[in-house]
Amino acid sequence: MEVSPYMGLWGYVHNTDVSPYIGLCIWGYVHNMEVSPYMGLWGYVHNMKVSPYMGVWGYVHNMEVSPYMGLWGYVHNTEVSPYIGLWGCVHNMEVSPYIGLWGCVHNMEVSPYTGLWGCVHNMEVSPYTGMCTQYGGVTIHGYMGMCTQ
Repeated sequence: MEVSPYMGLWGYVHNTDVSPYIGLCIWGYVHNMEVSPYMGLWGYVHNMKVSPYMGVWGYVHNMEVSPYMGLWGYVHNTEVSPYIGLWGCVHNMEVSPYIGLWGCVHNMEVSPYTGLWGCVHNMEVSPYTGMCTQYGGVTIHGYMGMCTQ
């Protein structure tokens, strides 16, 4: 793990180069994620590069631009306007990241939002959280809800 590794439940990360994260996405694992990895539930992603769109229970390879996901998925290193639904996790969102319920957000740089039961790390600009369970290294410029450390 070289830069900003994060680890969640039941996952493990190997040789991730840029801000790897496995959140509440259960039973998945990621190896050698280079640019914008994206994934669904119970799968794994490797070297994702171009234009991923995906639903549930699948896995995608070589995703780079405009990741979008529905339920139970998580997104890694999304660069522009990532969106995610319920039970998802978002990592290194640079522009307008949004997340729903039960998600986690890491290294949010611009306008991060999280819903209930999420955890936020290294929030830099206007972080919002609901009833989150844990947080670390948070620089808060906005509103923080009912959080316990």
